[in-house]
Amino acid sequence: MRSRPVLAVATACAALAGAGLSAAPASAARSCAPVEHLLAGTSDEGDLTSIKATKVSCRTARSVARGAWLKASASTPTGPVRTLTYEGWKVRGDLRGAKDRYTATKGGRRITWRA
Repeated sequence: MRSRPVLAVATACAALAGAGLSAAPASAARSCAPVEHLLAGTSDEGDLTSIKATKVSCRTARSVARGAWLKASASTPTGPVRTLTYEGWKVRGDLRGAKDRYTATKGGRRITWRA
């Protein structure tokens, strides 16, 4: 009779140990393909690189990066940090350095890229 509770505890411990061995967390950022040749032939021509998507598909990440960057490019920056909204996404662009760094957030979702 004593072996059943021990077996149950051993089974529960094995199940809990196995649950902690998942390959990657669901919220891990994934790398996406760049968006190339935006505004080709103009002084604002550029590529969006290093696109990382967290809790969002690469298709959505690239679309948001493209739209937000085009909206940001249409306005004149008032300082080293640019903030705007694009289709419900809060976008922050850090214009300091050789490459501009952008971050878009919406709820728990996050997209980052360089322009």
